[in-house]
Amino acid sequence: MVNSSLRFAATRLLMIALTCFVSQPISAYDFMVDGIAYILNDDSASVSVTYTDYPGNNYNVNYTDVTSIIVPSSVNYEGKDYAVTTIGNLAFSMCSTLKQVILPEGLIKIGQNAFAVCTHLESINIPNTVTDIEAGAFIQTAIREIVIPNSVVNLGFSAFSNCWELTQITLSEGLTEISPSLFTNCINLKRITLPSSVTTIGELAFSLSGIQEINWSSSLKSIQRQAFWYCSGLTEVVLPDSVSWIGGSAFGKCGNLERVTLGNALFSVGASSFEDCGKLKEIVFGPNVRRIESSAFRWTGLQHLVLPESLEFIGDNAFAMCDKLEDVYMCDSITTIEESAFAGCRRLRYVKLSESLTSISYALFDGCAFEDIYFPPSVTRIGGYAFTSCNFKELEIPNTITSIGGGAFRNCKNLTRVVIPHSVTALWAFTFDYCTALEEIFIGDGVEFIDYGALNECNALKTITLGASIGAIKKSTNWPLGSCKNLTRLYNRRPDPISIDEAVLQRVDYDNCILYVPIGSAHLYRNAPVWGRFVHIKEFNLNVPTAVVGDVNLDGEVNIADVNDLVELIQNPELATVDIDTDINQDGEINISDINCIIGIILGRPFEISPQ
Repeated sequence: MVNSSLRFAATRLLMIALTCFVSQPISAYDFMVDGIAYILNDDSASVSVTYTDYPGNNYNVNYTDVTSIIVPSSVNYEGKDYAVTTIGNLAFSMCSTLKQVILPEGLIKIGQNAFAVCTHLESINIPNTVTDIEAGAFIQTAIREIVIPNSVVNLGFSAFSNCWELTQITLSEGLTEISPSLFTNCINLKRITLPSSVTTIGELAFSLSGIQEINWSSSLKSIQRQAFWYCSGLTEVVLPDSVSWIGGSAFGKCGNLERVTLGNALFSVGASSFEDCGKLKEIVFGPNVRRIESSAFRWTGLQHLVLPESLEFIGDNAFAMCDKLEDVYMCDSITTIEESAFAGCRRLRYVKLSESLTSISYALFDGCAFEDIYFPPSVTRIGGYAFTSCNFKELEIPNTITSIGGGAFRNCKNLTRVVIPHSVTALWAFTFDYCTALEEIFIGDGVEFIDYGALNECNALKTITLGASIGAIKKSTNWPLGSCKNLTRLYNRRPDPISIDEAVLQRVDYDNCILYVPIGSAHLYRNAPVWGRFVHIKEFNLNVPTAVVGDVNLDGEVNIADVNDLVELIQNPELATVDIDTDINQDGEINISDINCIIGIILGRPFEISPQ
């Protein structure tokens, strides 16, 4: 149940809003008959009931000590009869002792705030002649049951809001709109039947109410913003096929809502429509839903999500923080998914992406549980922080990807191996920041620039391959390679060394990390600033795309052929015309222990690198 302070705040806001609608005559009334005050209407033939003293915000100044009122159908004053057609604005408002009112046939209108805050008013009839019940007419009364006759075509803004005792109301046939805040805070109103003529449910119409069951109108087209906000009694919503629009937060914070079925006509699910419905486990989409707007299902309890074939657009945060969501199946009609749409779905392990999607937007899957993901060929861009804190173990990014945003794979603490394709042109700031288990990364030949912090705190890195087009590595206090203190192999595919600041490689162990450069380039690197600090600079064959430990003949595989070649090199060291990596365990010698290491690799047994 919503706490009392929230309900009190809602009451105050409604009263302030309603006061703005009410005109305040200079004189209170024209005449009084039998204790009831009247003012003449413009036609001079009829009158409106009015207040005896303007009530303002004070109790007990209007119709003092009155408990029951019978309003006559006509009144005689100074020998002339006047029809009573209207209960005027504020007429009986704040009559704290009033319990019963009988209204006459012939009455046409009940004005704004006419019975507002009559906190003990329990019984009132609405005659069949009434056509208009204006804003706030019965706000915060004690009415339990009421029938609105079919003559009524307008129920004004907040007419029954804060009627905490209201349990049953029959609405008039012919009513086309449930006006804004009509039943706000009616905490004991459990069921409602909407007339078949109703086409719109207005903003906040049932917000904070006790509504549990709704018999929908077959003509209903629109449910406006926050119409059922904070209706904790709702457990299931089945919208009629006529509904084409759901406004923002329409069912937001319905904490016990478990199942929703959307109708056939619905085109768009509005922003925050079902946000913070923590128990919502199942959503059935209609066949024509094209858009799911911002935060529509944020903080819900969805576990499995199958999106409709008609869907084209998913707004930012649409399914964010759904911490029970495990799998998502997208249709191929989806072309746009905005930022953070699935961020914080910490149990999400599988997503089937749309084949029409071109971009993975900013923070789209931040904090999800992916161990693997398939990128459709249509996807060319991975946005910043898109996969932060995911559970990837290995990543081989396809060559259809041309851009990877900063922080895209930040804090993926289980990630051990990464391959960046030749199609990517830059490695931006913090791309793999705090990937503390990352041991190997291959950076493709298209990458021209590595930004600061790209590999920050990747302390487990042992092997890095830099692409042939690398032109700049930006220095910073968060050095791109500066955290790689355990690096043992740095492959640089660029034939001529680029100029780098010493801070870039500040923590690299120049004595024990081997720098591999293209065949014929060793002398250039030995004479280059910073690069020349490496004690071990060796050449390798660029035609082998990824260097593999134990691959003596550089054919890209480790097998018995490498054992045979190493035996031959040990026996005939003069045959080694290319400076390849034959010291497998890095103990400074080439001998039988290196052969055993290769055999161990073939058999899947680990071996230790000897410290130098």
